[in-house]
Amino acid sequence: PKLNNKRDHGKRRKLAVVEGKRTVLVVRVIASSKETTKSMEELADSVFGSASGFADADDPVNLRSQYMACSYGKLEFNPASDRKRSRTYKGEGSAISNGAVTVNVDTAVFEGNDSVMRNDISNELNKMFGVSNPSKLANHVMYCLPPGTMSGIAYAYINSWNSVYSDNWCTYLTAQMHEIGHNLNL
Repeated sequence: PKLNNKRDHGKRRKLAVVEGKRTVLVVRVIASSKETTKSMEELADSVFGSASGFADADDPVNLRSQYMACSYGKLEFNPASDRKRSRTYKGEGSAISNGAVTVNVDTAVFEGNDSVMRNDISNELNKMFGVSNPSKLANHVMYCLPPGTMSGIAYAYINSWNSVYSDNWCTYLTAQMHEIGHNLNL
């Protein structure tokens, strides 16, 4: 749009143009004393709907469907590829299935401990799948923390791969769209 006010010239945000196919991994967390309320299947359903591949997935309004609609089909989010855990990994946790995974960490759950929890989840994912960074598993990795781990509801890193949600906020479309938007530099 053309600006009529000379004071605003050059001060408008320059948003990224993002098109194509992107992958998402939804991470369910089991910590030392609490775990994410929703199951892997419920988390994947809220992000991908029937595209998750889980038998009972049927959420018609989800992250995938709404970015497809908003972008007129030019931006498509798909589940991260199924992947088995590394043969050398001896800990607990699941394989990646239909864009979701469960990670076990021996981290205390208390308000404000989200940065420690986030780092522990990243380290555990790296060990579980033999990668140097969780961004090697998907373009976007959503950490769904157990209740009581963070004082806020969600946050994400701008122009990056990671977003972090307080428990059920991981399933709320508005939070998903907003935080993944930060990842996309929108």
